[in-house]
Amino acid sequence: MAKSFLSEKVIFTCFKKGEYILKQGEICDKLFIVRKGLVKGFFVINKKEINSWISMDNEFVTSISGYFKNEPAEENIQCLEDT
Repeated sequence: MAKSFLSEKVIFTCFKKGEYILKQGEICDKLFIVRKGLVKGFFVINKKEINSWISMDNEFVTSISGYFKNEPAEENIQCLEDT
């Protein structure tokens, strides 16, 4: 049953280095698993990037504020390498 549900919901996507998975203000309705790559979450405060986390192979990535509250994301999520 779970396998069937997941097979309908899981989508494989590739991102290039520098590409944004999510930009501040967008609604995040997805939960990502990084199969291979490097991704960072960061805020922009006073025109300065403040990194808040980094995720790599086999880790989950999402906007906590956006995904669970269904609100615009407070952070940006960007790939640091092909992911």
